Amino acid sequence: AEEASRALFSARGTEVDDDGLEPDARREAVAALVDPLWAPLGNRMLERRRSRALNRLGRNLEREGDFDTALACYARSGLAPARERRMRILHRLGDRAGVENLRAAIVESPWSTLEADFAARFRTRFRRRPAPVVDQVLTTPAERIEAHALDQLTADGGVGWHLENHLPMGLFALAYWSWLFAPIEGAFVNAFQTGPVDLYWPDFFSSREAICVDPLDGPLKTRLR
Repeated sequence: AEEASRALFSARGTEVDDDGLEPDARREAVAALVDPLWAPLGNRMLERRRSRALNRLGRNLEREGDFDTALACYARSGLAPARERRMRILHRLGDRAGVENLRAAIVESPWSTLEADFAARFRTRFRRRPAPVVDQVLTTPAERIEAHALDQLTADGGVGWHLENHLPMGLFALAYWSWLFAPIEGAFVNAFQTGPVDLYWPDFFSSREAICVDPLDGPLKTRLR
């Protein structure tokens, strides 16, 4: 763990000072950063930092054309966009089977919404088919754009309201307060946080399933109907 911590600190810049280094010496310098980061860590915070360091190292190696080492870095990362970068490299190398296998794994168990969207659109995007284009001329409305958009959306019936983000987000926070402020290790590291540090981490929900109950499955669900 101590060796991995030193590697994490060294990998923050992810740049190896290779002025005057021969290729073999440079590979050894990169390996000195990468090798301690190979094994996953038990601490969620350190594991996230390990994966981010591997992603940064992989990206730099990818830019320099060292695809084998870049793929190895991405393969040991547990954080997006590692699998997306692997798909792009494999596609560039012409490994269609590898691309499809990895794409299927992402579709089955995505790490994030962005990753799932990438996997779903990957085929179409790289077939280079022209996207359909619809030309529509809009006149400038005299009223505010929000009100004009609402009128357009409700022109065929229905009722709508223009709300800023604060109201729905506030209602969501109140409903899921027990999730947001659950006593999860490492979620709060100082007294000035407005939310948990892992709010946007892929394992946010899985780390709370054992102690939190979805409020929309309880009495609140009946009142919302």
